[in-house]
Amino acid sequence: MSSSSSALLLPWANRLFWLQLREKYPQLMRRFLVAAVFLFTTLSPAAWAEKPSVLLNTLPKEVRGKLAPLFMANAIGQTGLNGQLNGTAETLFPIVKSALTKAGYSEQPIRTTIGPWGFSATWAPPIGVSVDGTASQKTAVLVTQATALGPERVNLNVRFDGL
Repeated sequence: MSSSSSALLLPWANRLFWLQLREKYPQLMRRFLVAAVFLFTTLSPAAWAEKPSVLLNTLPKEVRGKLAPLFMANAIGQTGLNGQLNGTAETLFPIVKSALTKAGYSEQPIRTTIGPWGFSATWAPPIGVSVDGTASQKTAVLVTQATALGPERVNLNVRFDGL
């Protein structure tokens, strides 16, 4: 940084400068304070909480492709996606995992179970994404559950739930 640019920054860091600015331009300072409070409240995580239905609709096509919205009483927002797909749990899980990982979701391996019956896995939402309607003291996770219906046919259920 050159000495001329550091000299320009010095007054902004000086408390006396701010006091003088407040005396000379009280209305400008009031507007600055209101703007700062507005920006802080709109950029806070609570302000960015998305509805579960909106987040479900933004999931990768490989996950939500042929699934339909469905009322789910115990899910956050009481909504989820559900549908029947061709394949087995063993072939479907890697597709779901790859798509969700690329979208910023991170698997919670301790809660992942895979078998010939199906699979169940939970995923932490991407950093900076919060799910509206999450109860206090709970953390929202995306839950994916597949149940084998027959050879090469599974039912996939996707929803947000609180842990």
